[in-house]
Amino acid sequence: MFELFRKLGSIKIVVVLVVMGLVLAVVFRVHTGDEGKPESIALTFNGSPQNRMAFTWMAPDKITGTRLEVIEAAKLINAEFPKAGVQAYEGTADTTSVYRSKADKVTGRVIIQRNHKVIADHLKPGTLYAYRAGDGQADHWSAIGTFETESPATKAFQFLYTTDSQGTTEKDFEIWNHTLQQGMAKFPESKFILVAGDLVDNGDIEEQWSWFFNKPQGILANIPLVPLVGNHESSGYTNYSAHFNLPNDSNTGAKPAGSVYSLDYGPAHFMVMNTEYYGGSSDAEVAAFYKKQVEWLRREVATSDKKWKVVFLHKSPYSVALHTQDADVLFFRTQLTKVFDDLGIDMVIGGHDHTYSRSYQMYNNKPLTNIVPDAMGTVVNPAGTLYLLTNAAGNKRYTIADGPFPFAAKYGQPDKEMFTGVTVTDEELSFQAYTTTLKGTTELYDQYSIRKTTLTRKGGF
Repeated sequence: MFELFRKLGSIKIVVVLVVMGLVLAVVFRVHTGDEGKPESIALTFNGSPQNRMAFTWMAPDKITGTRLEVIEAAKLINAEFPKAGVQAYEGTADTTSVYRSKADKVTGRVIIQRNHKVIADHLKPGTLYAYRAGDGQADHWSAIGTFETESPATKAFQFLYTTDSQGTTEKDFEIWNHTLQQGMAKFPESKFILVAGDLVDNGDIEEQWSWFFNKPQGILANIPLVPLVGNHESSGYTNYSAHFNLPNDSNTGAKPAGSVYSLDYGPAHFMVMNTEYYGGSSDAEVAAFYKKQVEWLRREVATSDKKWKVVFLHKSPYSVALHTQDADVLFFRTQLTKVFDDLGIDMVIGGHDHTYSRSYQMYNNKPLTNIVPDAMGTVVNPAGTLYLLTNAAGNKRYTIADGPFPFAAKYGQPDKEMFTGVTVTDEELSFQAYTTTLKGTTELYDQYSIRKTTLTRKGGF
């Protein structure tokens, strides 16, 4: 642009302005022409992880085609897709009206974008695949990513647990990116990343979703997410459901579709709840949807032969900060935990209260303080259920509330971001929780392990 001004230095200013406007228009057209490439790519499980992988991405409204190409990673040629041997899938492209920013929300200005969804199926178990997403046009393909299907022989695996990445600024999500980077550095073999709700601060503001996905795109484009709906997504369900391709077969009526689902991986059965519904609500529909989730939980456990039963939820029953006395949390503490007792749930992992809290083994809403971990933090064939809540993966933190907290074996506000590596084997369910900061160190904060040598436990009694 400065070279243009130099060359036009003797021309009248009005002509300069006209030329400048034309140049800017050309630049804008070129820029928008590149916007056909996918953004906010998300991989999720929708069906068996052994032979399926689900994808979602965003693109402008004008991009109507949805095409995914997949090939075994070993068959790439010079890190590029070959012309033959590619598995191609066509998907759907639905429009969503969104606020791009908070300022747009204030003025009521919406934009239309398309969310593209497709499922790659008939995949080989235990195989590393490469993929690219787009609409089929050569200049609209995403960068090549990879994913791995589960092996049917899986007896041990890890996943990365995070929660409450929520932020309001681009810088906030740089912190989220750092947390993920440190988590994957410690647990590089993680098979998925759990985000236990409140992924963004304003679920109806699209730029926050863009930062959530695109700051750590090098990670999130290559490993599946297991997302949960938090209360900060509840005001923008259309955004949440647009960004994730999740199973919707729970028949609970919970919104958004796909917010209640289950997943088998290795020797574990994971169940995702939507805690925007609770049985003590004065709203009859809210209470009814909670009841249907309980019925769904009972069916899930009754029909699963997996050794470990784990529940993921956002609003943790046993927390120690701002939300510890909330009506819905108190209901979960006194009522939902009874369901977990009945079903013999091994561990409940959550978020929402932006502190750290690891419970005792809990049964009948009472801490089983006689169950003491050994020097390595291990308990053997314990009664009850363990409840875990870690500090936020972002930079929003809460102050510890007034106690006492008889249910908490360890709690605190480390005043740092946290991530946790969870390891599942035939005999053990364990975790290591770490603190980290953008300019500081990454350090082990807590660890715990449940060793189980029998399948006869039901509530531990």
